[in-house]
Amino acid sequence: MAHHRRTSTQLEVEMEELKEVGADAVAFFEELIGGDEATLPLAAMHTLLRVIERSDATTMMRLQRELGAAKDAVWAAFSEVTPRTLELLGRQTPISLSSGLELFQRYVTRVNDDYEAQAFAKLESTDFAKAKAQLEQNGIKFLQDMAASREVISALGAPFVPEGATILTHGGSRVVAALLARARENGRKFTVLVTESQPLRSGYEMAAALEEADIPVTVIPDSGVAFFMERVDLVVVGAEAVVESGGIVNRLGTASIAVNAKALSKPFCVAAESFKFARLYPLSQSDLPAYCTFPICAPVAEGAAAEKAPSSPACDYTSGEFITLLFTDVGVRTPAAISDELISFYQ
Repeated sequence: MAHHRRTSTQLEVEMEELKEVGADAVAFFEELIGGDEATLPLAAMHTLLRVIERSDATTMMRLQRELGAAKDAVWAAFSEVTPRTLELLGRQTPISLSSGLELFQRYVTRVNDDYEAQAFAKLESTDFAKAKAQLEQNGIKFLQDMAASREVISALGAPFVPEGATILTHGGSRVVAALLARARENGRKFTVLVTESQPLRSGYEMAAALEEADIPVTVIPDSGVAFFMERVDLVVVGAEAVVESGGIVNRLGTASIAVNAKALSKPFCVAAESFKFARLYPLSQSDLPAYCTFPICAPVAEGAAAEKAPSSPACDYTSGEFITLLFTDVGVRTPAAISDELISFYQ
């Protein structure tokens, strides 16, 4: 009986310690996303790497529990849409946060074959400090690779921008801006049409970034896409997530642009980092989880009634049938090939 009480006490202590790990992870994650250049998946990876670095675990099982506690706490704090989470996340949606947390934990603790598994198990049993140091190095390498993904995508996607073309993009996307800037650096001359992307109007920030890169740009209303599409040579958009069907989840209006592009036989391409590969398989808009479709309210003029403020879902789903190519840091892929990439990422 005494032994049972000791075991129960130990479990209670461990649960409290894991709660502390989770709370510390949430606080650190909030600090990271406070910066203007913060990207949710990368901030999530930094957070989990810090858990490994600060851990006093003496077994792999304990370290896995700490990582799991941190991952679950961060996700629980930011997946539920509240005024506070909307303020903290800014214009980003939680969908890429989920994939960032999941991919990092899987990569850091993954072994590639039986031989590697046996070697790591032996190291873990004889010198866990060295095993933990190896996990830290795995995490650092993965984080470095993911941080460099935008540069890789820019190099891969820039050659697809035709000389003298008119490019259409939707709202703000850092990776699309980097890709187009690289094409301009390579000597390509082209013009860009960027949608306003209401209600957040991120298209104006995108236009400013492109102008800094010496790219002629015009902001067009979201409702004008069909009118302007006939003069477009290439559509390039970003993504909040790339899903298992080969489609994407992105800011509201992306699906409409894709339908218009296909109707006029215009290539529709997507630039997205592999840390946005998500284990979702939507078949329609109604299949998207709530954290993808939470309402975003447009800014209201001073004195206007708040309840009259128009709102819209944050994102919509674009099927792979409308996508020509995806520019990713693992290569240029067709929508059909993305499923294979997702399987390998989540093994």
